[in-house]
Formats: sequence, structure tokens, C-alpha cells
Amino acid sequence: MLTADGFDSCLIGKDTKDRAIYDADAMIDVLIARDDMSRDEAEEYFWFNIDGAYMGDETPIYVFLNYDR
Repeated sequence: MLTADGFDSCLIGKDTKDRAIYDADAMIDVLIARDDMSRDEAEEYFWFNIDGAYMGDETPIYVFLNYDR
């Protein structure tokens, strides 16, 4: 199972194909707190560098648990 470095606290489970599942909102919050980013910077970073990174069939899954966008 591939995991996202530095986001262990955001891991919420795995799917039936053994892919890691992460809370995307929590990941954005980590970027804001850990890397001193604004919310806009953190969201842009998430979409481009995390969600946009394809690592083959084992690419982690990112979900928004409280989707209100």
C-alpha cells in the first residue's frame, strides 16, 4: 500500500484493493499548520501535487468527508 508522506494522521482506512484512503480536508489542514500555508495555497498544493499525482494502481484515494464545495 502506498502512503502519503507526512499525512499519517489523515489516513482513515483502505479500500478492497488495499489502497490507502485519506481525509482530504485534514490533509489541507496539515498543510496550513505544518507548512504555514494560507487555505488557498494549501488547497492549490493539494489539488496539484497530491491529488494530481498518479502513482499507478496503488495511488491513494482522497475523500472529502464534509463536502460543501
